[in-house]
Amino acid sequence: DVCSSDLKELTGHTRSVNAVCAFTEAGRILLASGGGDRTLRIWDPATGAQHAIMEGQTSWLGAVCAFTVAGRTLLASGGGDRMVRIWDPATGVQDAVLQGHTGWLSALCAFTAGGRTLLASGGNDGTVRIWDPAVDARPAVPRGRAGSVISMCAFTLADRAVLASGGNDGAVR
Repeated sequence: DVCSSDLKELTGHTRSVNAVCAFTEAGRILLASGGGDRTLRIWDPATGAQHAIMEGQTSWLGAVCAFTVAGRTLLASGGGDRMVRIWDPATGVQDAVLQGHTGWLSALCAFTAGGRTLLASGGNDGTVRIWDPAVDARPAVPRGRAGSVISMCAFTLADRAVLASGGNDGAVR
C-alpha cells in the first residue's frame, strides 16, 4: 500500500526542496536532497535520520543525481550558480566543479556510454552538456534547443545510450 504508516517526513531544509535522488552507499539505500537553502543533504529513508549536510553551493539547487566512477558512489548537483558540483557522500567533501553553462541548471542525469560513466546537465541556457567526471575536460555540447532544459533522463535504445530532454518549448528531444 503506497499510503502505509511506514512513510516518513524528512525535515531539515529551510526552503523548498527542488531535487531528490536515491543511491546506495556501503550497502544502504540513502537519499540526497537539494533546494533553495543551498544545501545538499543525505538521509536514511529507513530511519528518517539526516546523515550529512554538504554546503558549498553559492545559489539554490535545482538538480541532483547519483553515479558511480571507479567503484565510488558520487553525487552531482547543480542550480542557480551555473556549475555542476561533484560530491563524495561518504566524506561530505566536494570533489570537483564543472563549469561551462551560462544559465542556471535544472536537470542532471548519469548514463553509461562506451564503458564510461558520463553526466548530462541542462538548464536555462538551452544546452545539454555531456561531462566525463573521471577526466578534467571541456564538456561535449550536442545541438541546443529553443528554450530552457527543464528535465532529462537517459536510457538505452537498440544498444545505444540515449538522452531525452524536456523544456519550456513544449518538446521532448
